[in-house]
Amino acid sequence: MYRDHTEPEYDMCVDELMRYSIGKGFRFSKPRVTCTDPERGRHLVVSKHFFGDYLLFIDSAQVFPPDTLCRLAAHDKDIVAALVVGKQPPHLVVAAYGNENEGFRSLLDWPNAALLNVDVTGFGCILIKRKVFEEFPEGNAFLKIFSGSINDNLGEDWSFCIRARKLGFNIYVDTSIPIGHIGKYIYTTGDYELYKDHAVELSKNQKFYDEAMNPKVVKRLAMQPAKSRMLWTPGSEKIVQPQNGLAPIVRR
Repeated sequence: MYRDHTEPEYDMCVDELMRYSIGKGFRFSKPRVTCTDPERGRHLVVSKHFFGDYLLFIDSAQVFPPDTLCRLAAHDKDIVAALVVGKQPPHLVVAAYGNENEGFRSLLDWPNAALLNVDVTGFGCILIKRKVFEEFPEGNAFLKIFSGSINDNLGEDWSFCIRARKLGFNIYVDTSIPIGHIGKYIYTTGDYELYKDHAVELSKNQKFYDEAMNPKVVKRLAMQPAKSRMLWTPGSEKIVQPQNGLAPIVRR
């Protein structure tokens, strides 16, 4: 499990996740890598500190349920992520269809509880099997790939996904796991819904619009009962009431 730097809410979610997962038979190694460059930091984790069967990346600006790892692992996929939104309007998700030559289109619509096959996804919350890294040639799997469609480099997350797909691996996203993105408050897919009509309208007649509106559903999933999550104001006992449906609980 890779942790770069941490928010207090994130730390408490990690503690809950570990307690829950250990109870289900998982064991953890938690490398601490001091690096301001995510591309290099992730490579260091994989090359120097990866000793298990899975590598779980969760960005430190996320909050998530205690059963997140168990639910991702239950799919038994080589690469599977949860759906994470951006903090800036229109709060698009960081999973998309496309390629480095023609560009990408973030998912615009999706079933609430399904396993999707996508082309790329972010590393806000993602589980990767060891076998994926063993198939990569030597070198940094996270080196940024140049995209002619934007005349710039893609991020290290999407660059990794592009390389993995070229090696024959599929990229999956579970839309049933409620992930929150820490900002002015906890942003979720509910925030995207406020901008959805506008985002869809802007994307019409653009490349990969059809795929973004009708993602590849691999499996329908049962909705899981909500788990508690610690959200609190640092330095106080005040409970933070999210504005988008995530359940608050008292700091222990």
